[in-house]
Amino acid sequence: MAVASPPRQALVVFGASGDLARCKLLPALYDLAFEGLLPERYALVGSGAGPLDDADFRDRARAGVEEFSRHRLDEGRWRTFAQGLSYVSAPLDDPWCRPHLIRVMPVARTGAMLRWRLVRVLCNQRRQRG
Repeated sequence: MAVASPPRQALVVFGASGDLARCKLLPALYDLAFEGLLPERYALVGSGAGPLDDADFRDRARAGVEEFSRHRLDEGRWRTFAQGLSYVSAPLDDPWCRPHLIRVMPVARTGAMLRWRLVRVLCNQRRQRG
């Protein structure tokens, strides 16, 4: 019996700049993507205290996948998986960023990635002002 691909959705990984995400969560999500068990359209948003941008987050994710995934990294599948990855520097102890992450969740599930980029810019501007 074939498993149907789930509807498009967004997943926020809190603490995404840490070791648990690099060693366990991101490789497991890549394995799901490798096996065709993630939606065709999804947003996987990493959120954490680390000052990463999307490219840094994808590099960390790739390193974790190469070391800890059950599947050997396949360049084509990696590119498809990595397209859904983005990162928002929004520490949970920053009261200004948390409500914005929560507010955009329903929007992100519809595939509107621009809203995530807006949240990242707003959080970074807030942090720079003090």
